[in-house]
Amino acid sequence: MAVVKKHYSSLLETKAQWYLYRCSAHPEEGVASVMKCMGEIIIELTYGRLETESGIDYIERSAAILQAVIHFTQGHVVDLLPFLKYIPSWLPGLRFKHDAAWWSK
Repeated sequence: MAVVKKHYSSLLETKAQWYLYRCSAHPEEGVASVMKCMGEIIIELTYGRLETESGIDYIERSAAILQAVIHFTQGHVVDLLPFLKYIPSWLPGLRFKHDAAWWSK
């Protein structure tokens, strides 16, 4: 148990120092910095590192998944106007048709 507490404290101290440095260097990015810092703490405590064995960043992967969930739970204009599904996909502004084709694969 002492090993876990020791590791936990040093991780928090390191991340707090990084956050304070980041806020002083880039105060306009305060919210983004705290979100990145908290994400890194959670990922490092959960997995013990910030990347998979193949080098995939857990934070970037989580952000991409979150963006996809947000994008696809918001719906599309075709949900409000169902007749749009019959319009050709080559017309501008019909992103939902490209998304639907991609997701159907």
